[in-house]
Amino acid sequence: MNFHAGGVKHLLTPGELPANRAKRENLLIFQFGTRLYAVTITTLQEVLGCPAITPLPHAPDYIAGAIDLRDLTVNVIDISRVIRVEGSDTTGSARILVVDPGLTGNKTYGLIVTAIAGILELDEERVEKFERNSRLVMNDYMIGRFRTNASEEAHLKRASTTSEGADKDLVIWIDLAKMVSDITTITDGDEIELRLIRLFDPYQIVKAKKRSLHSR
Repeated sequence: MNFHAGGVKHLLTPGELPANRAKRENLLIFQFGTRLYAVTITTLQEVLGCPAITPLPHAPDYIAGAIDLRDLTVNVIDISRVIRVEGSDTTGSARILVVDPGLTGNKTYGLIVTAIAGILELDEERVEKFERNSRLVMNDYMIGRFRTNASEEAHLKRASTTSEGADKDLVIWIDLAKMVSDITTITDGDEIELRLIRLFDPYQIVKAKKRSLHSR
């Protein structure tokens, strides 16, 4: 897997990636909005800067357009076009996570994220895994969650708009390939929006329910 773009020089190069050991995972930590998320490195093909994106006629709302990557067309997903998440505006720190096409039906998709924070080799015992029937799981895309320690925090690079308070060190580990595969095959725009809100802004659902209760 290749990492491109000068803004992520702090990331390890492929040859420097730590060897996988039992019960440990190499995770790419990224920021979307004000929250931190993790994705398994082996599910990614590349991390890119944000070049000029060519709009695609009649594309779904979540597709910002396409970019050319060594004669390969990458359809770019921009979640902020579908849901409003605080701090998700594209800035100079924004990057595109290109998902391994072997996991998305041999179609190449990239996801725009607010920033890349770094790479962690994580002991799985530190992860609170989500069971599918858990009350904490809003959809099938959350693998689990964990909190970073002081040493890891020192190596993570954040954009200026990060969460403060108790959740600043909280990271949600997601199945990005499954998310991309699902939303790119669903034709119901409302269903896509709901799934993205559940994953990236679940508090929006809670607020909507409270407003509904108060209006009765």
